Amino acid sequence: MRTEVDAPLLIDVADRRSRRTAKADAPGMDSSSVLADRWSTFLLAAALEGNRRFGDFQDRLGSISPVTLTDRLAYFVDNDMLIRTPIVDGARRREYRTTPKSLDFFPVFAALNAWAARHLTEDGRSGLTIVHSAGEHLLEPQYTCNACNGALRRADTEFTRPRPAS
Repeated sequence: MRTEVDAPLLIDVADRRSRRTAKADAPGMDSSSVLADRWSTFLLAAALEGNRRFGDFQDRLGSISPVTLTDRLAYFVDNDMLIRTPIVDGARRREYRTTPKSLDFFPVFAALNAWAARHLTEDGRSGLTIVHSAGEHLLEPQYTCNACNGALRRADTEFTRPRPAS
């Protein structure tokens, strides 16, 4: 997969002057602390896309300030979404790599992005496009049954409460 961020969205994010930081939003990490902050969302997309070095993130995210980028990278490292590792053994320079925790978040990330495109915009675009590289088409995330591999549809799904154990 690859992502494409609409330039106007990056400008909009950069124009929003806020002292809020991901660390100030929540003492621990939950899905809202990963996605509620716009720069964190774009940073996660860039990391999932394979960006690893500070400069790569800066280039990919355009107008992000070095202070904001440092803050968001530290937040993801502190919460085991990224690890800092030497570029080569013994080197002082480091890069950021995704962890199983961040990779496991991708389906949530993709589903929320698709939901935002459908329900929060007039043009059906969230500003962050996820392209399935194998077929060069927009990713349309869906859930499938692990037993029969059939697509799960809301109309075919029943929510029940577990019965108390006797």
